[in-house]
Amino acid sequence: MSQVFEHQHAAHCETGVMSTMLKHHGLEISEAMALGLSSSIAFAYLPMIKIGGLPLIAYRMPPKSVIKGLQKRLGLKMTFEKFSSPDSGMQRLDDMLAQGRVVGLQTSVFYLPYFPDEMRFHFNAHNLLVYGKEGNDYLISDPVAEVTVRADAASLQKARFAKGALAPKGMMYYPEYVPTEVNLEKEIPTAIKRNVRTMNPPIPVIGIRGVRYLAKKVAALDIVNDKKRTKLYLGHIVRMQEEIGTGGGVFAGSIKGNEQRTVGGSISYDDGCGRSVAVVCVGCRQNVQRTKRFGVRGCGQRIT
Repeated sequence: MSQVFEHQHAAHCETGVMSTMLKHHGLEISEAMALGLSSSIAFAYLPMIKIGGLPLIAYRMPPKSVIKGLQKRLGLKMTFEKFSSPDSGMQRLDDMLAQGRVVGLQTSVFYLPYFPDEMRFHFNAHNLLVYGKEGNDYLISDPVAEVTVRADAASLQKARFAKGALAPKGMMYYPEYVPTEVNLEKEIPTAIKRNVRTMNPPIPVIGIRGVRYLAKKVAALDIVNDKKRTKLYLGHIVRMQEEIGTGGGVFAGSIKGNEQRTVGGSISYDDGCGRSVAVVCVGCRQNVQRTKRFGVRGCGQRIT
């Protein structure tokens, strides 16, 4: 285990946290490889679950799937702890930091003080690492931040014990055992096969069929009579993909060699496909003339 903590800027919180944590303990696993090995690529269009009045669109498996998937695939031994009271949760965090441990936390984005106001929303499954404490400030490695950040004790406590859907209940986690090496030639095919099954269930709103279902919804948007909702809907697709999902292009831009087989090849995502969808949606949303030229129907075709 490295005695000096190194921050890594990542596309997504859970994969970024696990990549950084494993690297700190001597196992080099990139963020893209963490996503692929945990078989966490997914897609779901869930109109019965609303976020800001719009349907939940998921581009990956539920929270903790990356952590648990890597546990199984790599043979990690992780400890998870939740707390009934904020005081006990904060004291336990302090105790772990006093031992020199780097600890993962599940938090609410809304209460993290280093997030700009315009980026705060009530999402209770944001993962980050805490690697130290100075005075009343906790030293944080948040994967979505370019550099390390700080949070005062009161704010971090609120973030850890926020109420609502996916309430973190102070959850913290850390490895008890990390292997020194992994047989990727063995584990990659297994991860791919599992992800192929995930993306091909007999359910119309899940997996590849779910992508096509969303495309039909986009093509049916009423740009003439309901321009406001059209803009909100397209922006929602991008936000769910870029900020909550897999970080846009399903990490395509950072995948090489075996990692491309693991992440890209498993479900036929071509290089930049996810990111190009985001670009088209943003273009349709922001530019009326462009919307007229390409149309939301063309945007729907691009999604498929």
